[in-house]
This record gives sequence, structure tokens and C-alpha cells, in this order.
Amino acid sequence: MKLQFMSYRIVLSLVVAILVSGTSGSVFAFPQDTWEATIARLEARVAPAASPSDPSAKEAYGKLLEGQRHAWAAKRTRSAARATASVRSARIALVAAVDADPGLSEAYTVLAELEILRRVGESEVSNAIRLATLALRYDGNNFGARRVMARLLSLRANLARGQLDRKNAELAAVEWRKVAELDPRNTEAWAFLSVIYEKLGEPEKKIDALRKWVSSSGALESQYYQFIVGVNEDLAPERASVRLASDLFALGRVSEALEVVAPVVSDQPGNTVAVSILRDIAEQVDENKFEQAAEPLTQAVATDPNNVELANTLARLYRRRGMQERAVTVYSRALQQLSSRETRVRARLLIGRGDLLAGAGKYEEAILSYSEAFEAFGSGAGPGEQEVVREAARKMIVTARVVGDRSLIETALQRAARRFGGDDFLVLLESSAHLRENGKRTEALALLKRGSVGGNRSFEVFRAEVSLLVETGKVEDAVALIRSSTRGDSSAAGGPRGTDSAFLDSFTASLLITGAYISGKKAPQAMAAAEDLSSLARGNERRQLATISKATAANLNGDRNTALQLLRSVLEESPNNPIALNNLGYYLLDEAASRDEGIAMIRRAVSVDPRNASYLHSLGKAMLQKGELDNAGVYLFEAVAIEPGSLVIWEQLGELFERRGAVAESQRAFQRALRMAWNSDDRNRLLARIK
Repeated sequence: MKLQFMSYRIVLSLVVAILVSGTSGSVFAFPQDTWEATIARLEARVAPAASPSDPSAKEAYGKLLEGQRHAWAAKRTRSAARATASVRSARIALVAAVDADPGLSEAYTVLAELEILRRVGESEVSNAIRLATLALRYDGNNFGARRVMARLLSLRANLARGQLDRKNAELAAVEWRKVAELDPRNTEAWAFLSVIYEKLGEPEKKIDALRKWVSSSGALESQYYQFIVGVNEDLAPERASVRLASDLFALGRVSEALEVVAPVVSDQPGNTVAVSILRDIAEQVDENKFEQAAEPLTQAVATDPNNVELANTLARLYRRRGMQERAVTVYSRALQQLSSRETRVRARLLIGRGDLLAGAGKYEEAILSYSEAFEAFGSGAGPGEQEVVREAARKMIVTARVVGDRSLIETALQRAARRFGGDDFLVLLESSAHLRENGKRTEALALLKRGSVGGNRSFEVFRAEVSLLVETGKVEDAVALIRSSTRGDSSAAGGPRGTDSAFLDSFTASLLITGAYISGKKAPQAMAAAEDLSSLARGNERRQLATISKATAANLNGDRNTALQLLRSVLEESPNNPIALNNLGYYLLDEAASRDEGIAMIRRAVSVDPRNASYLHSLGKAMLQKGELDNAGVYLFEAVAIEPGSLVIWEQLGELFERRGAVAESQRAFQRALRMAWNSDDRNRLLARIK
């Protein structure tokens, strides 16, 4: 019989019932020491199975049916008392069955499953394995017993918790393979095998298991898999397809990965993980495979024009392939499919089109697209719509800053001020950024301070104020400002609360202090601050942030090896941490031997966060080092369109223009970078490049 494990709710109810009942008497009619002795007695007995015509065989079969009936009832009741009574009755009947017929394999199997229903403790797991072993002694092809063995050995292997128990993982793999032999399309078997082979470092076997999982019959339940592997897991074949595609892609088997993931995206355009994998594939496949990768995304956008991020993904792919017209067409078609009532989606698509045009250097067209989104709601935008309007306004101003035309910038700022008010944090930030980019840091700082009177400031304005203090050489003033704005506890990070100027928690304050010393190039202070930051970190995310900050401080201090080790330790724990991927990749670009590894890491960071200017700059620099000037331009132009206030991006653009032979453009880019330079090393380096 293929009996399933009981739901966790019933298991918990049983545990409560056991605790309430005490230990003086057994709710199962078998005190633990007696039950252990009973199992030992059953193990010691070597007796042939009863003949079908033997009266004892008929009695045993009757008791087996009785025990199965009680087990069935135990699994389906929501009453802890009824479940306890049913389990007790089942065990009594099943022990009677194997006493009548020692070779009755099915009875041992049900007893093994009942053992787990009581509690998943070490003694219960051990007893269940012993009982399943008895079942297999008499019938090696007993499916239920094999599955019990495989599940419990997987549990002992620590597949998701703690250090892997390799011996039990290998034993579990043997049992799951036998389960798969008995049922070649068993979803659970192939899913567990894929996880086990990954843990054992056998990628080809993992891929084979994933392929079998994809073509399996589907699982009726996934509770045990979720309990052992992770609560966010399930046994859907689509999940296997996505994992298979990811693994094939990681092994460089791009065409195979494409064949697997393309149908998933076509059927499930909302599957963000599948879309992300297909996007990564499309960015790296040869020209003759690109259309095959892009087609499912095209179909998905046509099916779901409201999915703005999907449209953005496809448009970026086309632009990075040099297909600008097709990229713009993505938005044109999506906009045509929308009804007049879908104003918010329309505005977001217009913003996406503006991003595309700005990244391609078509700044005037981009501003027009942002302007259309800015005006989309008229004067009656609701709270959620207001955020879209604010995004459009910010990008309109940012793009004007890229152009560097003062009248264009002032016009955009005035439009935002009329909409949100002259003291709005967006207007303050963009106005100060404009002043800073023209070397007017003192004026920019004064503007931010005026907007922060009374402590009623946003975190963004506060952070900009700290940065400007650092850039004007007042690093200790910046640190003092951070300390004065700290609540002095270690609670979760928060924002400003009314007019209370102490709105930072201790960790966030320490993170900002470390960053201030790093930006100010004060290595000893940065190292000390990073140590303090590590002592305050609680939880994985904050510990990783602290480690990344410590790595940056170590690199500033000249200890590159320590920086690399720290970043690799973060990636061991969290392989897709984009900050660690980008920072480590950027450091690895310094040496030709590690450059390819660095580029792969930066690409992964861009995949996680496609609109991060720092990551795009890193990838642009890498392409420039490789001599791929067109590709470098794609990423650097997109980066500067997102963050026109970055000295390093403008300097990199200057180098790109220089290598293209565009002397005038190169000099303008270096001049833009020089106006932003405040550190003497940066100024001297840029002055040397200006002719």
C-alpha cells in the first residue's frame, strides 16, 4: 500500500496528545521500552511467509486490512484524540498481523509509517528505518518501504540544514534509485535525486535526474520534500525545467538550456525566474540562436502587455544586440494593446521606453517619453500613481543632467517643483546633484541643509548631505552628523520619524560611517569602522553587508587578498548576492588571468539588477579591457543615463571615445569627470588626460 505521511497539523496534534498523556502509561499500548523490544523480537525472528492457504495467512491479512483502516482514519481526522486512538489500534492490529504471518511485508511498511506519525525524532526515525528494513527483508520490491527508507535517509543527510552527511546522502541516493526503478516516473524520487546529486557534486547525474523529473507524472503531495529540502520548494515539473535550464546554462550548454526554458516562458510569462534565465541565455547566445531565445519573450509580451518588466527585459535585449528599432517596437506594440483605462501601465511603459532611449543616447526623445508619463494622470493622480509620476519626473531631470544643458535641467526642475513643491525631497536632491556636478559642492550642501531644517528630512537627502560633507573634505563632520542622527539601538533599519532627528538604528549608522571613511579614503578609520559594523550585524543580510564593507575597507588598506577572501565567503553563503558579485568581479578585472571569471561574476550581478549603474559600469569597463568597444559603449551609455553624477563612468566614457578616435567627445567626457573630482588623486589623473 502506498500510504502517505500525515499532515504536519495532525503530527503536531499527536505530539501534544503524547505530552499531555504523560509517560506512565502508553497511548499506543506499547511503552517505549516494550516497543523497542517488540521491534527487536521481530528482527530476530527468521520465519518463512505463511502459505496463502494457511489459516494464519488469512488471519494476518485480515489484521493487515484492519490496521490499514485505522491508519487511514488517523491520517484524515483533525482530532488529536481520535488520531491517537486510531494509531494505537493500527499498531496493535499490525503487530498481530506479522505475528500471524512474519513475511507480511506490507504490515511492516505501515508500522514504519506509523512510527513517523508519532514524532520525527531520532529514535522514531531509527525505528522506522528498522521496520522498513524488515519489510524489505521479505519483499525487496516493496515500494512503500523503499520510499520510507529513502525519505528518512534524506532527512538524516541534512540536505537543507547544517553540514551534509555524505554517507546518508549516498545511501538515500541508492534508495531513491530503487524507488525510481519501481516507478520510473515518480516525481519525488527524481526531485530528491537532483538535490542529492547537487550536494554530492555530481552535475551530470543531477541533470539526468532533472530531465526525468521534467517528464515525470507529477506528485500528489510534496510535504515531505518541502520538510527536508525547504518550505519554499515544491514538486511541480515547471520548477524542474527552470532548474535544469539554469544548470545547463551554468555548464555552458546554452542551446540545451534554451530548449528547456523557452517553452516554460511561452506557457508562463509570469514566471520571473524562467524569464531571467531566458534573458541571460539570450544575452550570450550566438546570432543564429538569438531569435530562438527572443521569440518566447516576444510571445509573452504579446500575451501579457500589462507585464511592464517583461517588456523592459525584451527591449533591453534588443538594444544590447544593436537592434534599437525592434527595441522601441516592443513598447509601441504593448502601448497599442492597452485600453484607455490602463493609465498606470501606460505610464510605466512610457518610462521604460524613456529608459531605452536614454540608454541609447537619444536623450531628447527620452525626455519626451518621460514627459508623457509625467502628464499621464493629469492633476488627479492617486497615491500609487503619484509614485509613477515622481519616477517620471526624476528620470526627466536625470536625463537633462546627462545632456548637461542648463536650461533643459532648470525647465525639468521647475516642472517637478510645480507638481510636488519647491521643498520636495526630489527637487532638493536633483537640484543639489546639478550643483555638485558643476563643482558647486558648498552651494549644494547649503541647499540640502536648508531643506533639512527641523530634522524633517528624508533618508535620501540625509545620505546626500553626508556624501557632500565627505567630498568637501569634512569626513569627521559627516561622521558626527551620522552619530547625532542615531537612536543608539540595534533595531531594524528605519526612516525618519516626524521631526525626530535621531532616525538611524545603530547598524545603519555604522554602515554609513564605514562608507564615509571609505569614500574619504581614510583606510585605518575605515577598517576600525568595519570591525564595529561586523559586531552589530544580526541576520544573514546584515552580516553579508558588513563583510562586503569590510572587504572594501581591506582593499582600500592595500590588502587585496583579504578583500577577495571576504567576498568569496559571502558568495559561498549567498551565490547571487549582486554587490559581492560585482565587487569581486571588479577586483578580478585587474589581472588578465582572472578577468574572465570577473566578467562572469559581473554579468550575474547585472542579471540580478539590470538597471544598477555601478554594475553596468563594471561590465562596460570589462568590455573596454577586452577591446570590445561597441559592447563597452552599450553598457557605459546605459550606466551614465542612470547615474550622470558618477566620475568613474564619465572617465570610462572618455577613454572609450579616445579609443574610438573621437577626440572632442573624449575631452568633453574627461572635463565632465574633472568637474566632479574632489580627491587630489582623481584630479591629477584627469588633468593628465586633458589636452
